[in-house]
Amino acid sequence: LYALKNKSPLIIAFGENDYILSTSWWGSLNSIDVLSWQAKNYNKPPTQFIYFIQDYEAGFYPWSSHYVLAEQSYRYPDKTIALFNSFQLQEFMHRKEYHFAEELVYAPKLHPKLSKLHDLKVLKQTKRKRKVLIYGRVEVARNCFTLIVESLRLLAEDGVYSRWEFVSLGIKHADIAHDGLHIKSLGKVGIEEYALHMSEEVDGEFVVTLF
Repeated sequence: LYALKNKSPLIIAFGENDYILSTSWWGSLNSIDVLSWQAKNYNKPPTQFIYFIQDYEAGFYPWSSHYVLAEQSYRYPDKTIALFNSFQLQEFMHRKEYHFAEELVYAPKLHPKLSKLHDLKVLKQTKRKRKVLIYGRVEVARNCFTLIVESLRLLAEDGVYSRWEFVSLGIKHADIAHDGLHIKSLGKVGIEEYALHMSEEVDGEFVVTLF
């Protein structure tokens, strides 16, 4: 912080036996240079870095310099130990023909608060409703909000869905009401409330769709 406030060079010591864990595409690209510096200055073979791949980050951007750089971060297979946050993401990357020197998959555990609710059978006892949940992030292009709304509008033209409730969770936005479609925005909710939204039931019939 001192270096940033005083606009002085920021020096980070990197030792002979240090390793890198990167969690972003820009961190991964910088890792390549740092590991090359390490190998040269300590006269040792280049080491690999761990890349915690949490998403296909190139997809966060339209065609642009950022897109190219994010995509390039997956192009160092011999230097990368990939740690995926799910088997689904690993499979997706393989379909796009990305492969790495070593690959590991992190199997996420159930959130402690959800686990507690599950153990208490709270969710199983909750009545479910005819409800469609939307991951409503209007300003985040990759979440396809406009396409979701248009799809639901087409569904709303069918009277079968007149008894359904449409709820948007994520980032608070104005409620939507047009062409028979009514979407209520609740914004960001706590993990317990989210769990209850996913589990409410009425008359023993339920269908829950999450975008």
